[in-house]
Amino acid sequence: MKTVKTKIALFAAAAAVAGAGCRTTEEILRDYERDFSAGNYEKAAEEVSKLSEDKDKNECLWRLHAGTALMFAGKNKEALEQFNGTEDVFENEDAKSVFAQTGDGALAMLNNDTSFNYDGGGQDRIFTCLYKAQIYASLGHSNATRSELNRSQAHQDMWLDERKKDISAAAERLEQDSAAYRKEKGEDGNAGDDGKGAAGALSDKGLAKSIYDGCGYDMANGGRIETLSRKDYVNAYASHVNGIFRWLDGTGGQASLREVAELRRGNATLARDAAECASAVKKPSGQIWVYVEDGLCPVREEWRIDLPLFLIPGLNKYVLYSGMAFPKLRKRAAAGAGWRVSNGSAVAQMEMLQDVDALMKTEYDVYMRGALAREITRTIVKTGTQIALGIAEHNASGRAKTMLMLSRIAAAGWHAGTVGADIRSWTALPQTVWETRIDRPASGKIEIASATGKYAVDVPHEGNAMVFFRIPSAAAQPSVRVVRLP
Repeated sequence: MKTVKTKIALFAAAAAVAGAGCRTTEEILRDYERDFSAGNYEKAAEEVSKLSEDKDKNECLWRLHAGTALMFAGKNKEALEQFNGTEDVFENEDAKSVFAQTGDGALAMLNNDTSFNYDGGGQDRIFTCLYKAQIYASLGHSNATRSELNRSQAHQDMWLDERKKDISAAAERLEQDSAAYRKEKGEDGNAGDDGKGAAGALSDKGLAKSIYDGCGYDMANGGRIETLSRKDYVNAYASHVNGIFRWLDGTGGQASLREVAELRRGNATLARDAAECASAVKKPSGQIWVYVEDGLCPVREEWRIDLPLFLIPGLNKYVLYSGMAFPKLRKRAAAGAGWRVSNGSAVAQMEMLQDVDALMKTEYDVYMRGALAREITRTIVKTGTQIALGIAEHNASGRAKTMLMLSRIAAAGWHAGTVGADIRSWTALPQTVWETRIDRPASGKIEIASATGKYAVDVPHEGNAMVFFRIPSAAAQPSVRVVRLP
């Protein structure tokens, strides 16, 4: 006769087989990465563009990826359609936090975070507006460009408040769903909880070490909203583009350029931009600002761990399954190193404007602080139900004992089947962004180079310009967008 734990294993295997016919989010993002990192932007856009039409809980995720690939493929109209669709989702989710919405099932919070719509992080909103601004600017639509840059800046300013709103909504929803589940199972809420509960797990040094070793997340200090400064979440790339455009457009720019120069002290180019914009001298002429988006930002992958069962001593014999899952960040390679720009008579070394990996780590840490508490609470609630049923089973006999055993198996099977990490994120963003400023050459050509290659770029023969150069890997052909400015 098969043991109960063997039955649980078979239950989990059956669930895996049942879902085998559908492509997982991980598989879709992996294939997207393969095509996008090779510079096959149109190919990368195909599947995610189709998926975005489903308008399901991942619509925002697929639109972000489709819009990026289409943008770098030069499909401006299609890219804008995807990014505009993304912002429709943002607007809907911003009206009410996703965690306050229904999700998949009445007790969605007790499943895992993938039960809820992907509503994007703060950088998703900032980069969406920035990329739309770049498209509009390259098409000569100044008003639309200015509007998108203003909105990008507004998202920077609201970053903290937006994160706080989601944290609060998630905590409230978790409390509601936990109470409802315990009531449904006829549990008083104390089974399997010796008073430590989630608080005990969150203060456990052994668990903290496991989480840090597995995910690189510091349970003690990571993701504390109250300790973050603007340097931790302000996107200097978006702010600098906003400042330069508005300066040359004659509509300001001083505040953005001043903050970027403060955030990147020691960068002579940024200091020069801020000082010249703040002075009374006339606007510059014959200048080219070059931005290189290098590599790909981290992706999220699943990592699993068992809840330390010593938190419920003496009752472990009733637990058939107890597990948790979290996302961890996988860092990806840069496309080049030693970036520089030549105008034929001078060479300007590029400096890092924004470490996008660092922005992603800030957002990951903020997410993990809430996710860790949610996942531990889910596990304690589900484990507690198994214990309550096990105790009742122990004291029962006959048919009642059998029914309680089956209920405990079902509870453990549901626990095993709902453990999963939310690995959704915008994986097409760069790893780093580099910048420099150089005099416009009479030849109308500049060369952007790194240790892995050299690339010729045509620039306007008149006025000023911005050059946006995107290269996701050393093997890819770059995507180049040139914006003529007054």
